[in-house]
Amino acid sequence: MDFKEFANSMESSLNTHLKDSHPDIAVRQESVDKLQDESYTALSVMPAGDRIGVNINLDDLFDRMNSGSSYESGLPVDTTGPPLPYDIISMSKKQK
Repeated sequence: MDFKEFANSMESSLNTHLKDSHPDIAVRQESVDKLQDESYTALSVMPAGDRIGVNINLDDLFDRMNSGSSYESGLPVDTTGPPLPYDIISMSKKQK
């Protein structure tokens, strides 16, 4: 699996996992620029219409998968358990 397939699959898996329990959560791929000319591809997870969310570094997850970790171990959620161990929407609303 190349990086593009991996990133698209991660985005799709997370969207599928969240769609029923958190339909107003937006998941999309973003390019994140850091200091000193560094950047990475991330999955950005945030309440729809909000500007604050969580970025998941896909470059690191892809490297871990290529080093022998399974695809499932790279997923940012346990797809066999409850949708999220915490409620992103509640956390976001508390910060406002």
